[in-house]
Formats: sequence, C-alpha cells, structure tokens
Amino acid sequence: MSDIFVVLDNPVSLTPVATPRVLTVAGSDPSGGAGIEADLKTITSYGCYGLTCIDVLTVQNTLGVSGKLETAGTVVQGILDADFADGGVDCVKIGVITRPVLTALVPFLETFRPPLVVDTVISSTSGFTLAKQTLVRDCIARLYRYATVITPNWDEAKIIYSLLFPDSDVGEPSIAGCEDLARKLASAVGCGALQTS
Repeated sequence: MSDIFVVLDNPVSLTPVATPRVLTVAGSDPSGGAGIEADLKTITSYGCYGLTCIDVLTVQNTLGVSGKLETAGTVVQGILDADFADGGVDCVKIGVITRPVLTALVPFLETFRPPLVVDTVISSTSGFTLAKQTLVRDCIARLYRYATVITPNWDEAKIIYSLLFPDSDVGEPSIAGCEDLARKLASAVGCGALQTS
C-alpha cells in the first residue's frame, strides 16, 4: 500500500477558524438530563466551545426536583463579565432564567447582539405564582426581542400568549394551531422566530 500525499496550490487559504463560543445560561441538573449539563453535551457535539452561567442549582434526579438555590446577582454579574471579556461570546442559549440573570444579561445583549436562543422554562404544573408571572412579563418586555428564536412548548406558549392577550383563547394543540400561535407570538414579542410543539 502506498502513501497518498495531497499537494495544495495555495496553503495560505487554510487559515484557522476560531471555535465558536456558546454561552449557556441555565440551571444545573445533577442528573445530567437537562440544564447546563445537557447544554454542554450538545454544544460540544456540534464542535463549539461551551461557556456557562449557572443561575440555579437544583436538587433533582430522574424522579423530580426536591430543592433549588438561585445564584446571587453579584455572582451572576461577575460570571457574565468574565465570559464576555475573555474571548467574547458568539451565541447565547438561555434555559431557566432568574431575576438576577435577566437584570445582568440584557445589557450584554444590547451591547454585543449575539444570536440568542431562549428555551423558555415555565413550570405551570408546579404552580404559576405571581412572582413567576412577573418574571415572564419582564422577559416579554425586556428579553424576548433580542431572541433569534424562542422555543416554548405548547403550555409555555399558552402562558406567554395569555399574558399578552388576556381575553383571547389559543384553542387546542394541533400542527396548524402551533404554527398560528408561533406566528402571533413572534410578532407580538418582536423576536426573529418562535417554534412551539
């Protein structure tokens, strides 16, 4: 068997390309099935470099969540300062969001304008309290307009829709219903696109 050599006419054209840096802002799931842990697996599988800002530590396993601890605002601010200052951020993905993250992250989005994926995490089954409702309203007003894409499931999309249009009904889930709801929500919040299922 002979060796095969490739001769390049212009080796200068092989300039190295920087590995994209993706910041995931989410909760930590110690079971590895969701949150920061799952995001880092996905980011790495696509050949990107993962940066993190953990906004909630959870006590959970595959059977459920039994506790949580939010990261303090000063810590969130420090983490985001460090992530954006050290080589920059090419894309941001947000999962569960807390008030300190919303407060600290929006100025970075305004300044750097990275592509933004918002994977809305709204838990209606564990009690949609006024505090959550206020935070979702603030995300609608301050965060969603920077999103390249927002990805609520059907129940989350209905919650967002009911906050925007309290006297309207979205109907039952269907392919046409999801498409219609996605168009209405994307237009109402001013994001690039919205996908619901």
